[in-house]
Amino acid sequence: MAGLVFMGSPGFALPSLDALVAAGHDLRLVVSRPDQPAGRGRKLRPTEVSARALELGLPLCRPVRMRDPGFLAELRGTEAELFVVVAFRLLPGRILKMPSLGAFNLHGSLLPAYRGAAPIQHALMDGKASTGLTTFLLDRGVDTGGILLQETTPISTGDDLGSLHDRMAVQGAALVVRTVEGLLAGTLTATSQPEGNWPLAPRIEADTRRIDWHRAANMLHNQVRALSPVPAALCRLHDRWLKLFATRVEELPTDDSAPAPGTVLETGGEGPLVACGARALRILELAPEGKRRMRAADWLRGYKLEIGEQME
Repeated sequence: MAGLVFMGSPGFALPSLDALVAAGHDLRLVVSRPDQPAGRGRKLRPTEVSARALELGLPLCRPVRMRDPGFLAELRGTEAELFVVVAFRLLPGRILKMPSLGAFNLHGSLLPAYRGAAPIQHALMDGKASTGLTTFLLDRGVDTGGILLQETTPISTGDDLGSLHDRMAVQGAALVVRTVEGLLAGTLTATSQPEGNWPLAPRIEADTRRIDWHRAANMLHNQVRALSPVPAALCRLHDRWLKLFATRVEELPTDDSAPAPGTVLETGGEGPLVACGARALRILELAPEGKRRMRAADWLRGYKLEIGEQME
């Protein structure tokens, strides 16, 4: 039986690892990031993929440097024909050349759209009605290799990052297994990615999280759901941070005024209503600085928020 090396770290990769094991493939090595300090005690914690590999009794390597000679020797020693990569990192050229059938990656978009570290988030931020998954052969570029298989994924109006991420991880696992089996059987060949001005998906940075109330309410709503539950969109109230997790776009109350963006218009019901550059945003779930996530209605019962106050 042909041997595989699986490379991945976060939860998005877990269904793919589990699916390959369930399908009976010969996983000769699992590669993941080194354990990282986490929690209040800053104790070392394995990645989700490392934890599952240990649970399943699979051979595991957690290299600090991908070019470490010992790690490279261990990879060569597997004599694996195919490397499967899901949510890991860029691989040096010398690693890409090792397996006879190459290395492929699962990406959370329909490439070449949304190349980069955060494809699911950016599809949500752009208000897309659908996105998809791609398996593609790895080369020296960033998400530029030949496409193997693709599947479309609908995005519902109720989706946020958490729900869409989890659904795509499961759908992607089936695509990974189909890709492995097609490559091993010699029935699957790659096609070049079309050229064009495609949207990119750069890493989520601090400024990506910040709410700008001058933007239209629908754009802010998409920003909130693209970052929920983590790392969460941010705004400020009285020099304190608020994390926003769930919102709804609404019309401005009927009157003759044109409230400044960020003005609190209502403080009852399900949560505060805040004026935006166009229309208004109802905050439904939030977390005050240093506090847990809660319904905005519950927060209002303990916080004296006045109509006319300004969010930044």
